[in-house]
Amino acid sequence: MRPKVIDVALKPWDVAPAEVPDGASFGEIARMLLRFAILAPNSHNTQPWRFAIGDSYVDFFADRARRLEVVDPNDRSLVISVAAAIETFSVAAEHFGFESDVQVQPAGGDEPLIASVSLQPSQPRSHDLFAAIPHRRTTRMAFEPRELPGDLLERVRGDAIEKSVE
Repeated sequence: MRPKVIDVALKPWDVAPAEVPDGASFGEIARMLLRFAILAPNSHNTQPWRFAIGDSYVDFFADRARRLEVVDPNDRSLVISVAAAIETFSVAAEHFGFESDVQVQPAGGDEPLIASVSLQPSQPRSHDLFAAIPHRRTTRMAFEPRELPGDLLERVRGDAIEKSVE
């Protein structure tokens, strides 16, 4: 009988919001945050990203081997998917007490690097987005025909403006 293999890569939705251990290295912190980032919404569930952990930053790459030439010939959805992973990483970082500094890389050329994200210690900031990360699912069904609650649309617009890149 073969031994049972337990690997975090085989159980991506099994994430628990634990605390960052005292004395954790940047690499350990980055790997923990990337477990949340890989749960980000992405085009056709292609998970078109790769990551590289540096000394004090994480590079987010577009994995062009996962591109969908027919439905996404200009890689728009691919890049949006990587951006969703970056945002999910940043939301998780805020929850665990880190402020993320996203340095978007210039578009063009063959370089698939989308952005580099560095972290600085900060006060933990938890919000509904972090709690929603492990519960997000993709559906191709029609949206419900109901209005958004209260001021949600204005809050989303405010968040988008706050996070916008010039």
